[in-house]
This record gives sequence, structure tokens and C-alpha cells, in this order.
Amino acid sequence: MFIPSENYGYWNNAYAVWTMSSFAFFYLVAPFLYKLINRFSKALFLLCILMVLRPFVQKLMLSYLFTVMEKSEQLIWFVNNTPVNTIYCVIFGCTAYLALKEKRLSLYGIYLTFIAIMGKMQWYTYEIVVCMLFIIILCCPLEVKNIFIQKCIRLLSNASFSLYLIHPVTLQYMNFFMLKVLKDSRLCNILRLIVLLSSAIIISINFWKFIEYPLENWLFSRFIKQGDKNDIGNKLCK
Repeated sequence: MFIPSENYGYWNNAYAVWTMSSFAFFYLVAPFLYKLINRFSKALFLLCILMVLRPFVQKLMLSYLFTVMEKSEQLIWFVNNTPVNTIYCVIFGCTAYLALKEKRLSLYGIYLTFIAIMGKMQWYTYEIVVCMLFIIILCCPLEVKNIFIQKCIRLLSNASFSLYLIHPVTLQYMNFFMLKVLKDSRLCNILRLIVLLSSAIIISINFWKFIEYPLENWLFSRFIKQGDKNDIGNKLCK
């Protein structure tokens, strides 16, 4: 996951694991980030540096790799998605969290809007749009009074990480099965999409309920002797 390979582009997309190396890298540097960017101003400053330096780091890595390896699209893909060049995505989220914690979402929104205008929506477009949607949702929360809908939202929220982990395998094998059962038509394609999404969600919920949640409870009971596990994040950010 950290070094280029001739088949990098294939397995990275076929098995949808390109984010795994980025997450692993983030877990390694997370303890240092907790100390380094424990305030919104620090996180925003680091984000600015990473956004500016990323293109130069990419060019530097490519210039070196092109001297030792044959130029290819897989190599460019590797450099663009290697953990060093994707850590900025995590900082986008960390900055949003600290902006919420310090009640400075408006300032963060102004910064993102400024970057979007200056970059003509061609510079970190996806990340900016996602963060802006996140800010809008936090600033204009929807009040859901229906108990059943609340439980469904809470269940989907709990199972979201399980959905991220297993959706590639679920979609790949379910799609292989559905293509053999259903014909290739617009109606069948819509039906296949519904079945694929429903299957991924249902399997993820069960994965969370019977594997992830029990394992999480066991790990906390085994290694966390004192304090509330829900307060761990707040303690680390202090």
C-alpha cells in the first residue's frame, strides 16, 4: 500500500482499498496531530500549508520515481494517492471538528468559500464541497421527531464504518450474482442497484451488530480501565 507496483492501479481499484494506506498512515500520526493541532487556528494553518505544498511534493516524488521506474498512469495514481499526499483530507475533517468545537464554523466556511472562488472551483473542489455541506448541516440541523426514523439514522450511523469496510466485497460479489440472474435492461439495472445498495446496508448492519460492536466493547473493557470511552477524544485533544 505504501510502495508503487506494476499492478497498483488494478488491485487498488478492483478491491477498493486505496484508502486503507491513508487511514493506516493517519492512525500512525494521529497521536502527534492531537498535540500539534489541538486548536482551530493551528489546524487551519496546517491545512493551508498542506494545500499549498501538495502539488510540489507530488512533482518531487514523480521526478524521483520517473528516474528509477518507467513512466505510467499507475505511477502517477500512486503518487497522487499515497498517504503523504492524502493526509490533507484528514486535516480538512480535523479542522471542521475544531471549528465546531470552538464555534468558528462561520470562519471556516468563509475560508473555504474564498479558496473556492480564488481557485475557480478547480482546486480541491471535492473536499471543499464536502466540508461546506458538512458546515451547512451543522449550522442548520434538521429536527427529527419520529422515533422510528431516529433509530434508523442512529443504526446507519453506527454501521457506517462497517459499510465502508465491507461494501467493496459485497457489491462486487452481489453484482456478479445479479448479472447472471437479471437481464441487461434499464429496469433490471435499477432493480440491481436497489438490491446491491440494500444488501450492502443490511450486511453492514449485521457486521456491526455481531462483530464490530462486540469487538469494540471487548477492546475497551480489556484495555481501557478508567474513564468513559465516549470521552476519550476530548481527553486526547486537551
